[in-house]
Amino acid sequence: MTVGPCRGLALALALLSAACVASPGGEAPAQSPATPASPVNPDGAPEAAPDPSPPAPTDTTGRLLAWIDPDARGVLYLKTPDELDSEALATLFAVPSGAERILRQVDSADEGFEMLLGDDALARWFEPPVLAMWPVVAQGTYLVRLLKQPEEDLEAALREADMELREVEGLKLYIPRGVYPWKLVLLDDHAVGFIPIREIGSGVGPLTAARDLPPSEVETNLTTALRQDPDTFLELLVHGPLVHMALPEPLVSVRLSLRAWQTRGIDGVIALQPTGDPDAVVNALRAREGAFATDQLRALMDKVAFSIEGPIILGRLQIPAADRSALEREP
Repeated sequence: MTVGPCRGLALALALLSAACVASPGGEAPAQSPATPASPVNPDGAPEAAPDPSPPAPTDTTGRLLAWIDPDARGVLYLKTPDELDSEALATLFAVPSGAERILRQVDSADEGFEMLLGDDALARWFEPPVLAMWPVVAQGTYLVRLLKQPEEDLEAALREADMELREVEGLKLYIPRGVYPWKLVLLDDHAVGFIPIREIGSGVGPLTAARDLPPSEVETNLTTALRQDPDTFLELLVHGPLVHMALPEPLVSVRLSLRAWQTRGIDGVIALQPTGDPDAVVNALRAREGAFATDQLRALMDKVAFSIEGPIILGRLQIPAADRSALEREP
């Protein structure tokens, strides 16, 4: 039976989450309160149940994740995108290249935007969290950010930067006339999408799908998980197959979760779903050398504890604040 990308990503999220909770040291998220029974009138007749339709999200996390493409094969939520080095992070936790590229393209988009509108452009125009996703029909990574300045002010800045306005499916799409490799689309009064310039046509399809279709399982479950654990600052989930150069066979899916620990420390866990023998994969992970890693990063790599939990391989590491610099970007 073939599993589509959307359903595959949802199944991967459920399976990898269960493995993380079931493993030693795993912590189950706080449980949502039970749904109360329908109220009963004094005469014994039950009152009408409340409308089950979910309200429009109002918090930052909900408003951002509402733009997840229902057919995405990869999703990244990053609360503090300017702090950690993507390559070091991927090296430490054995993130496969297909998933690492989502991290790297966030860096690329951020750097390009600041070249376009100035060194402080990200901090001036956007809230810190970023959503990145890999639509199944796309060649590159899409980003969504939330505005903290009026939309009309950003439009004026984009026009001044020589970007051309077009109207596409009811959305304002700004296309660069120069070398800037991203198209910017105004999704609503507070959200801006970044579309790789090489996408065929307007490229807005994955974003209009998020706008027009009901929330996917991935959006619903990821939003719940992040609301229940506000210390989580990175969630990366990708459904494969994913080739990993250090492993003997491809991976079905991968999930990387990072949360704040002891103020400046990091509690990290990666869950890998191999296509074959988990023992062979664990042995390869434990034998990693990190040829291009710094001495400090290699020391952390040796401390990642890999274990097998059913069909899933888990890698866990708690990084004290004193060792955090091994993962931080150079100034």
